[in-house]
Amino acid sequence: MAALKYTGFFVAFVLICLLFGFVLRPTEKAPIDLDFFKKLLSSSLGENSISFVISILMVLGMVVFICYTAPGLSLLPIGMIKGTSKINSVSNSELSSLLKVNREKQRIINAKYSDPTKTMSRKDAKQFEILRNEEKVLLRQLRIATESRSQFWNKIMFILRPFELIIGFMLTILTAVIFMSIFLTCIDKVKNSICGKECGYIINHPDIFNPLNFIFLKASKYFPIDYFFMVLLILYFFISTVYGVISLGIRFFWVHLYRFRKSSTPPQGLLFGAILFMLSLLALNYTLTMVVVPQYAQFGSQKYCNHTINGDRNCTEYSQLIVPCDVTAPTDICTPTVISTFIHRITLNAPFFGVIFYYAHWGFLGVALLGFMYAMIRSPNNALYDDLDDDIGEEEQGLLANIGRRNRGAIGIDD
Repeated sequence: MAALKYTGFFVAFVLICLLFGFVLRPTEKAPIDLDFFKKLLSSSLGENSISFVISILMVLGMVVFICYTAPGLSLLPIGMIKGTSKINSVSNSELSSLLKVNREKQRIINAKYSDPTKTMSRKDAKQFEILRNEEKVLLRQLRIATESRSQFWNKIMFILRPFELIIGFMLTILTAVIFMSIFLTCIDKVKNSICGKECGYIINHPDIFNPLNFIFLKASKYFPIDYFFMVLLILYFFISTVYGVISLGIRFFWVHLYRFRKSSTPPQGLLFGAILFMLSLLALNYTLTMVVVPQYAQFGSQKYCNHTINGDRNCTEYSQLIVPCDVTAPTDICTPTVISTFIHRITLNAPFFGVIFYYAHWGFLGVALLGFMYAMIRSPNNALYDDLDDDIGEEEQGLLANIGRRNRGAIGIDD
């Protein structure tokens, strides 16, 4: 019955969105007198309603894109460069010193009450209980540290560390290029849009240089290199989303709902994560097609002759008039991709979605920049504490944080 309740809620949500899609009618007058736009506006009500539902899901995907993909693009490459602080003899020495100090404090408390008739005070009893719990945690840390050093996977990662560093630098460069491409396209949209927010900031062709768009257009001449690069770019966006979800966890503002841990993630968290990944892919369709590589994703390497003689196109003597296809080109010559046609239909039928998507990418750039700054100042992850997160509870993690604060000075004196 609980599953049926949630399913019924989802069905009702879809029906309401479809109803809005039927009611919402676009203006019959195109924002600009182009055959490309007129054909999109003449679509049926069924297409409009389905487009409306998918556009709502794309808006939700943009939220995921901003909250998880943007920080993931910054955290992933910088994390690979910094690596993970490995467990070594120094870590074992520190753990042994902490354990030695802990047991010495327990011995002092026990010595105060060596007389069986003397009752331990409430303050000492509480302190003794805390020390016992800390001892258990330290022993577990020491055991995990010893086991981790002998694990085969850690040895393999140590050998592959130079390659991880190189890949990290390459991904950092790729992230910077993606950032610049999105930034320049956003500037291009607000500066050279055909009709501004009235048609969702659609541009006929990129007027400002876009590095990724330029690379893909050049690579399209050497098929299938451009397809290979596109697959890598999509995978990078998806992996960055996964990394962002794992790093930040599923949360509502500062409240953690689910944490992703090795072999201990709740099934509800996995299901919620799968939903976030699917929504992010919907948003990725818009980002790649309209922002990251707009010319390549809409018309590829198609070109046409923009010179007519007596109604016939002839550029034999006017090679400079053979120009790339765009939305102003004749529709019988230039064929746009299916996904770009679908997205254009959304932004024309409901321009406010195009406005939302446009400003969402400014938010994406801001979050990505903040994520990069955080990744630069954050200390490398500690493999020991990553393993402990899988084995101990929230209460013991709090004890771990207190151990270092109280005993750091004692270790220095003891050393």
